[in-house]
Amino acid sequence: MSEAVEIIARVVAADAAGRVLLTQRAGRDYWVPPGGHAHPGESLPQAARREFAEEAHLDVEVGPLLYVWELFWQGRHRVECGFLGTLAGAEAHAPATAEDLGPAGGMRHRRCFSLDQLRTLPVFPAALATPGFQALIDGFARE
Repeated sequence: MSEAVEIIARVVAADAAGRVLLTQRAGRDYWVPPGGHAHPGESLPQAARREFAEEAHLDVEVGPLLYVWELFWQGRHRVECGFLGTLAGAEAHAPATAEDLGPAGGMRHRRCFSLDQLRTLPVFPAALATPGFQALIDGFARE
């Protein structure tokens, strides 16, 4: 296992309709909030905002920390930090579905889901589909 720890910043962002935007890479059967690796010297909220913009092609207002997840997976050590967020400005209504080529060249899907739909999705982290997390997401989106 590598001794390096990967730091990942994600945003669980709701649009004006209260739907949560998630991404899925081709070949994967689960959905995740947009995000990616933090750069050296970059704060986690800055990394979350930048990575969200790169993956979702939308601006986001990053709010409070929602979760921290530590993973030991496929010989890698990762720490994922997920923030609550809202889509900013004119982009407050995200397209229901979109796709593009990700940085590695594979197809990446983006889709908005209602909180009810989250309960039936394979989503990572799985806690996003629980009533407690959904109450936090909904409460923040309504502020």
